[in-house]
Amino acid sequence: MLLRTVLIIACWVAAPLAGHAGEVVGGGDFEFFLDAAAYRMADGSTRQDVYLRVPNTGIRFKESKGIYEAKARISVVIRNVAGGEVVDDTGEFKMYVASQEEAVTATRFQTLTKSYSLAEGVYSLSCTIEDRNSPKVTIVGMVRGSYHESAINGYPLEVPTFPADEMSLSDARFLWQVGAAGDESSYLPNPSRLYGLYRDSLRVYVEAYVPRRIISPAGLALRTVVLDEKGAVVTESSVLVPADDTSGSRAGTVASDLITYPFLITEDLNRFPAGSYSLYVNGGVGEQWLVRVHSGNFSVAWDLRTWEVSRSSYIAEARFLLDDEDFDQFASKAIGEQESILQNMWKEIDPDPLTGVNEAYEKFKERLAYVNAKYTDYQLGIFTDRGLIYLKYGPPDEKVVDVIPLNRESMSDALEKVRDRYHAVNFSNTGGRMGYAKPSRDIAVDPRRLGAVGEGGNTAFPYELWLYNNSGDPLIDRDKNLEPDQGLRFIFVDKDGYGRYKLESSSSMSNK
Repeated sequence: MLLRTVLIIACWVAAPLAGHAGEVVGGGDFEFFLDAAAYRMADGSTRQDVYLRVPNTGIRFKESKGIYEAKARISVVIRNVAGGEVVDDTGEFKMYVASQEEAVTATRFQTLTKSYSLAEGVYSLSCTIEDRNSPKVTIVGMVRGSYHESAINGYPLEVPTFPADEMSLSDARFLWQVGAAGDESSYLPNPSRLYGLYRDSLRVYVEAYVPRRIISPAGLALRTVVLDEKGAVVTESSVLVPADDTSGSRAGTVASDLITYPFLITEDLNRFPAGSYSLYVNGGVGEQWLVRVHSGNFSVAWDLRTWEVSRSSYIAEARFLLDDEDFDQFASKAIGEQESILQNMWKEIDPDPLTGVNEAYEKFKERLAYVNAKYTDYQLGIFTDRGLIYLKYGPPDEKVVDVIPLNRESMSDALEKVRDRYHAVNFSNTGGRMGYAKPSRDIAVDPRRLGAVGEGGNTAFPYELWLYNNSGDPLIDRDKNLEPDQGLRFIFVDKDGYGRYKLESSSSMSNK
């Protein structure tokens, strides 16, 4: 049963996407974060909160009378273990920012809390967010009128038991911002669970549920322990609450006779290196600890790029540096661990560690900016074949570009050039047109294109031939050609005719 939806809040700084430190990341046309926590209500029922965060750069804001507005359709579906639908909650939401700058800044976001009443058990949660202001730029999107969309499917949701006859602790709500003291409703959640550069204090809200009969005159004690990714204790602290101090609590019912004690856990993170950490909470009365729970994992990151670059772009940087096996391991780690791994890798690649600048990383950033500006099609340039080759080897020594119309002789020459570096390319458009009746994949053809070139998108396709006289300028040793005198040749072909060039052939075995 649906309980309530808390208004969307615009906040100043956002946390980016994370891997596996308790963070859940939506995938699709943009990225968003999801987190959840369960609490016991005064009547004994359980309130399941679901927290969503969307970076402002993920959705489109439109200006109207000096205010910038975004529209989103958010759908939350929760199913029980039998597959039965227990929640189907879909609604339209509007979000506002005051300036164009705020609308396009990656470190600002929108946060939404949705609450449901659920019985104890295990569920599966799926969430879809549609940006109603941004029709897709892909051909399919133009034809079907679909919108930018991102989704999380099958997130496991466990609603715990809060027994009436013993002490228990709620789930932890990792916080980004704390409002009025003792006012739970003013605590802005941090679904990404990322701290560090823009938020150097860990803040977590937890509730303790304690039967009146076991409360000691000495009061209620809460002990928190933070462990690093190797299981070593980083810090621990304790707080004691007098037995009669239940400010801000929801009083227990007569039947359960439970008292709710709210706790705000705070830890200074300035001395924490980048990485993933685990939070454990112990609760007890007097000298006796009665309950211990793993309240969740969180990440700490201090690199500016970790915060301002989208998770997909951050992952792409790792894909450039790592081989398949190492990349799979990297992708499963939390963002703090990922930052630490990338920093160590760039240190290893640094050609002159004695200087104050990592020349290899600076060159990578220059190339990255270029490929994202030059080779972005329906995705960022770093994800394209041309972008990857440019990142690996730098600018080609020679580039042959032929555009529609294209003749068979020129295309054959280009392919032969890939096989034989000494083959001369006959760069000419005088031959017959090369028909291409079917695209390389099933796509909906833009009606405007059909009107220009005929039924089926029947036209030739453009290509680019990149020539490196030697082995280019690779940043990583593994990309250096073992026989540089043979040079490198790559041919990229736009088979669909919509500007998406794919690597067709290469003289490099590692790039075929």
